[in-house]
Amino acid sequence: MKHLLVCMGVVVLAVLTLTSCGGGGGGDGGSDSSLTTPAGSVSVATSLVLPGGTCQNGGISVESGIDENLNGNLDPEEVDAVQYVCNGLNGTDGQRGTNGLNALVSVTAEAAGVNCPAGGYKVESGLDTSNEGVLDPDEVTQTSYLCNGLDGTDGTNGTDGTNGTDGTDGTDGIDGIDGTDGIDGIDGTNGIDGLTTLLVITPEEAGSNCVDGGQLVESGLDINGDKVLDPDEVTSSAYICNGTPSGIEWVEVTGTTQQASANTGYIASNPAQVTITLPSSPQVGDVIEIIGSGGGGWKIGQNEDQSILGMSAQRDWDLTGSPVGNWRSIAASADGKKLVAVQYGGYIFTSTDSGTTWTQRFFPAPWAAVASSADGTKLVAAQSGGIFTSTDSGVNWSQRFGSGPWTSLASSADGTKLVAAQAGGPIFTSTDSGASWIPRMGGNWASVASSADGTKLVAAYYGIGIFISGNSGATWVQRQGGGDWQAVSSSADGTKLVAARLNNGYIFTSNDSGATWTPRIAGNWRNLASSLDGKKLLAAGYGGHIYFSNDSGVSWMQQTSAGIGNWQAVACSADGQKRYAGIYGGLVYASRLGTSSGTSGALIGSQWATVELQCVEPSTFLIRSFDGELSFQ
Repeated sequence: MKHLLVCMGVVVLAVLTLTSCGGGGGGDGGSDSSLTTPAGSVSVATSLVLPGGTCQNGGISVESGIDENLNGNLDPEEVDAVQYVCNGLNGTDGQRGTNGLNALVSVTAEAAGVNCPAGGYKVESGLDTSNEGVLDPDEVTQTSYLCNGLDGTDGTNGTDGTNGTDGTDGTDGIDGIDGTDGIDGIDGTNGIDGLTTLLVITPEEAGSNCVDGGQLVESGLDINGDKVLDPDEVTSSAYICNGTPSGIEWVEVTGTTQQASANTGYIASNPAQVTITLPSSPQVGDVIEIIGSGGGGWKIGQNEDQSILGMSAQRDWDLTGSPVGNWRSIAASADGKKLVAVQYGGYIFTSTDSGTTWTQRFFPAPWAAVASSADGTKLVAAQSGGIFTSTDSGVNWSQRFGSGPWTSLASSADGTKLVAAQAGGPIFTSTDSGASWIPRMGGNWASVASSADGTKLVAAYYGIGIFISGNSGATWVQRQGGGDWQAVSSSADGTKLVAARLNNGYIFTSNDSGATWTPRIAGNWRNLASSLDGKKLLAAGYGGHIYFSNDSGVSWMQQTSAGIGNWQAVACSADGQKRYAGIYGGLVYASRLGTSSGTSGALIGSQWATVELQCVEPSTFLIRSFDGELSFQ
């Protein structure tokens, strides 16, 4: 394995050196892995060379040139140089030598300056003399720069053409994407982690607790940290019963702000938007009602740690601040705030505000998969050129493994146990955050998923079936028969699984760690996501809609507000309330079941919109009823 890593480092350095010198080339055979670069800069394309002719044992051709037509791609007529990296003949086996040192490569962004007048990338390489899997400064033996080309001089203006006849007015285009937010302020120091408060709401039939029925609200601290409110963790129980609460006093709000009181209704009559802030110390069962009669509607503000939960799983999907791209894979932290997404032929992007703004990270490549730890700090991404990891939420990346037709990645909650799947090769596992890898069962793998502790794995073998491992990938057992399996996902404990097929195939679910499976709904499925408890599921339909289930896949709801598209990537927060989906050749969308926690969250209603809220836990309000247009913030 060390021999493979060293060889890969040499090939990567060869390609990057050619790129930085303006050389390049193309190859016949294999799949084109051209990297899209900014217009006017150096472009490089690599492809496989079949055995015979130029390379008797096969190899790689490297084409390079300047993007003269500024279309962001290396066209055939722009190729200035071609160089071949040929595989050598197999020699006779020599005596087994001692293990050599691994070659490591580190690629970081290079700002415009002396090394790269127009900016670019700094490529450092060397031997891992410390054997720690990280390229330290004193281990760097070679440094080169992959620089963007300078802007060329403007050409002379052409003569004006004759005016054509006016065409008919076209239909209005869709609204443009909102501009990005300003730079965030400096983060404060982290406080001591406390226990998570969990809330469970279950229907209560008519009886002694609720004459006309209602809901049982239970809450408590997640003492064992399994994200499930166990019976012995319940410290508070309350019943929210059907029927109109008595004693509601109505107040007309003619100004633009109002501090709400418990069991009070408010009529927002100002022409501008009226902000009504929730009570700071509500009691379970307290009710707030709001009616918007003014033209500006209303906004319900929140105090620290407060949030508002929606009534239904059917929520509107909104555009995030992402750029357009071929989105292939998305991963989210447990709270749904930290996101990482990859584009095929584009960049890695990260977000720390639930997708409101995105930051472009690593160099463009045919990225295929990405995974994240629960806290969003440890990331792993894969493309045909190798597997890369980050320990700082995507700011910096290091290559950890060699090239391959990588298709899928999965991570344990702490980011230490990783699993990587490839088409036409073995599954690989790592127990040290990607520093070293172990080959496992071979196959044509399309997707892989992991339990929170990384011991229970599920993988989709295209054309063969679904396979299960209970020992972190050491051994595998087939649990479902053949089919064009495309995607799998798992609950945190590995008992609730979901798998999907392509080409109008079915989604299948299992509640017993894959021992038995039940077919659910048909479609052209590309990806799946699951909440920690396995109850809330998300499915991406290519050429169709996003689908959502809140009962472990028994029933599915079409998310019509997101529209029809080539949905390729989906992800959700641990509780399933924050959901994300990306279109191949489009944008990233987001949907939530409630408001963001704290003062940044809000519930917004238009004119004539009405809502009734009830406190179900000191920091949580539930929408009991509403009418009109509402939106979460």
